[in-house]
Amino acid sequence: MTVDEPAESAPSAGSGQPGIDAETLYQALVNHSADLTVFVFGPDLCHIRAGGVAFERFGWRSEDIVGRRPTDLLADDRGSQIEKHMQAALAGETRVFDHAALHDAAGFWRSTVVPVRDADGAVVAGMIISRDVAPALEAQRTQQESEERFEGALEAMLDSVTVQQPVRDATGTVVDFRISYATENAVDFAGRRRAELIDHTLRELFPELGDDFIAAYVHVLKTGQGVHFNAFPYPDADGNERMYDLAVSRIGDALLVTWREVTERERSRVLVARAAAVRSVSEQLQRGLLPAAPPEIPGVRFAATYHPALETAEVGGDWYDVV
Repeated sequence: MTVDEPAESAPSAGSGQPGIDAETLYQALVNHSADLTVFVFGPDLCHIRAGGVAFERFGWRSEDIVGRRPTDLLADDRGSQIEKHMQAALAGETRVFDHAALHDAAGFWRSTVVPVRDADGAVVAGMIISRDVAPALEAQRTQQESEERFEGALEAMLDSVTVQQPVRDATGTVVDFRISYATENAVDFAGRRRAELIDHTLRELFPELGDDFIAAYVHVLKTGQGVHFNAFPYPDADGNERMYDLAVSRIGDALLVTWREVTERERSRVLVARAAAVRSVSEQLQRGLLPAAPPEIPGVRFAATYHPALETAEVGGDWYDVV
């Protein structure tokens, strides 16, 4: 007797494998894991065998199931739906379907129904292998919610944000990075927006960056040590130099890259520094014109203090006399 291999991975017996009989197969499946149940049913759709570690886990009893068919056990239409899959298995098909737990309101199961064949290949029975997938679905839901919160936080940022996946050559060496995600407001150095960035590599988008820039990204991926490029210069689409603050950090086997344009900030910083330098020279010139000491006149005492009229003035004419 053999069992058609189910779509879900499970031990199976096939012809040409001596020593593996139906009973051995059944016991192997029954003991496969704590979230597995196994049912064998005959041509009349009545269960012949029923068991599994999940029976003990949920307090089920095989005697309540054996000799009965799903429509005997379930008052609603779930029984008839399950029997349709069982009939398909008896016709030689393999079916996989998800459904709510039959005896546990919190459970959710994925069942695989397969034909059981005799030595001549004729279908003589069927087998249902059911796995509790509720924990996996809950973990998937939690992960999805976490990803949605993460994406929402990224979208709320004013900076341009991308996630970049490593591109490896045949030897496994990282040779480039491909943008797999970009926020809605992401705009790159050349003015390209989200749709023009996703699924393109850095070398495709920014060929001028060169190997040293890619090497810096690879270093972050290998070590997890983030890098920041402050006032990084890059020409825009018209060839005008723009400046950006760029931050690169590792998330899993990918990179989170954020940037913002700081051209105006840097221009203002240069202007402020230039004005400060001019003021310094102006003050030195002004102080250089002051007399070293007041004149000495018998019977008269002099005192002097110096306050420029405008501290922000560059060059002015500050005159004073004895009052």
